[in-house]
Amino acid sequence: MALINQRLTAEIPNDWTEHFRVVRQKPSPFVVKECHQTMFGNWSEFFKRSFRPKCPFAGRPIRELRIEHNQPQLIFHREIYNGPWTSSVVTFPPKKRKKVNLLQSEFEHVDKMYTNSLPISALRYQKCSKGFL
Repeated sequence: MALINQRLTAEIPNDWTEHFRVVRQKPSPFVVKECHQTMFGNWSEFFKRSFRPKCPFAGRPIRELRIEHNQPQLIFHREIYNGPWTSSVVTFPPKKRKKVNLLQSEFEHVDKMYTNSLPISALRYQKCSKGFL
């Protein structure tokens, strides 16, 4: 973030894109990939199916986290480096979990966040097309 001028007066998203492209020249310029609305997934809805909505433990005093492959429903944590490991359940019980029948080599896709472009008012569209927000 040291190269990025965070106080840049960017009036349209293309201003930020151009700033990221020219901010570094050596060893090579940054490659900026512009994201469209169709590229965003609805991760909130995807995780609501399996995980609890609120973290079951306070995150502030935690020093270490551990997740084990053989117990994926648990997160092990401890508040001091030499303290005891405490486990917390972060997923719903298997009966309440919305299960999708998939084969071993398959995975569930995330639904798209947007299907169409977001609507904006005519006045805002006119201002954006002129280069002003």
